[in-house]
Amino acid sequence: MKRLVRAGASLCCVGMLLTVSGALAGTPKFVAENARTVPGGRAVEVVLSQAELKSNINSANIVVVNGGLAGALIGAMVESGIEADRAKKAEAAITPLRDQMVDFNADDLAVATTKNGLATIDWLPAGDIKFSKDASPVGKSTFLDAAGTPQTAFFTYSYDLTPDFSSLRVVVSLQFASKTQPEDTTRPEARLSNDYLTYAETITSIVTLPAPGKDINANAQL
Repeated sequence: MKRLVRAGASLCCVGMLLTVSGALAGTPKFVAENARTVPGGRAVEVVLSQAELKSNINSANIVVVNGGLAGALIGAMVESGIEADRAKKAEAAITPLRDQMVDFNADDLAVATTKNGLATIDWLPAGDIKFSKDASPVGKSTFLDAAGTPQTAFFTYSYDLTPDFSSLRVVVSLQFASKTQPEDTTRPEARLSNDYLTYAETITSIVTLPAPGKDINANAQL
């Protein structure tokens, strides 16, 4: 299990820098050639806020027809109960996996993956990559101000299991943010919003078990 998770995570992370899933609305989906080189360069920060493997539990799909307010409230209560039950079962199934991954260092893997990816891009040298556990806009804004460059490239990672535990999913959010404060806002963290980013992209890579079943406990064993 440990070897499978490590291999899957490595493949996911490497694939993220090669497979594009679509740009965020309101920001450029590619870096124009005349914008690739920034006077003063770009700082690079890798961000991974989570401390352990997590499961992605989606909300139950429940529709209340002609139920009015009372029906909607009952539906919400039922949905909440179902979601809580699914989350409880997922937590019980994922705990043994976390125990087996006690020596798995996702932080170092994220940094190494970023370095390897940047090594293939001549106009974006990796330089001295910094690491952070703070994925909040305020935390990133603080880094922007402290960096000695006019822009920062943020690589924000997350990894989890799909709801049925059949696949391991790794997601990276790429953001190029400028240190300069926009004239139409006084909030420093607004520099991390889609309206002001120089570039933004979310990339997802998934590794699926060879023959997954429908039971999360059985898939957890696989």
